[in-house]
Amino acid sequence: MAGNNLLNGAYVAGKSTVKVTTTAVSSYGASIKSYSTVIDGKTYTGNQFTTSVLSSGSKSAVLTVTDTRGKTAKLTSEAITVYAYSNPIITEFTLARKADDDTTVIATIKGNFSPVNGENTKKTTIVVSLPGENSISITPTSGTINTTATFTSVTTDSTLTGSVKITDAYNNVTREAVLPTVAVTMDFYKTGKGVSFGKVSEGEKFEVAW
Repeated sequence: MAGNNLLNGAYVAGKSTVKVTTTAVSSYGASIKSYSTVIDGKTYTGNQFTTSVLSSGSKSAVLTVTDTRGKTAKLTSEAITVYAYSNPIITEFTLARKADDDTTVIATIKGNFSPVNGENTKKTTIVVSLPGENSISITPTSGTINTTATFTSVTTDSTLTGSVKITDAYNNVTREAVLPTVAVTMDFYKTGKGVSFGKVSEGEKFEVAW
């Protein structure tokens, strides 16, 4: 058996397939009439074929060969391990100003991705972006993500929308979060035609953050 679409040698559920090539001989002048192979719960005929994508778990191929006399022989291959895979997900992304420093912003990121025996972990990155700031790249060490990124010298008088993107060997996912201005009791816009309560005024309009 030869694997296709492997990730650094690892079989990946929903991605990898197996190419099977079988050679058999019969005796007493008989010839091989049929080949039947069961792998991952599916039956394939012929002495050469490629499976559909595999599901996760330990997989063996069970070959049954029948000759023209009706005699059969069975052989079970060594097992291969197919590692589970699902698209990365972000379960939480928040932006918050530090309690004792409004210009320092803490981004909190939680989520999950499929490690695939560590091979997908090597290819997975987390990038956190905030307007006016350099993006921060984080390399996760496990399939469970629970990390933070810190931005400094962030403006206090503008509402910002930050984003986080998790990219693995196959897919990526993005999520956004809003960072409000610094909290103030009341503020007037620079033209005098806007007023806000609970935040910095950002235009000629009435705003309430409470």
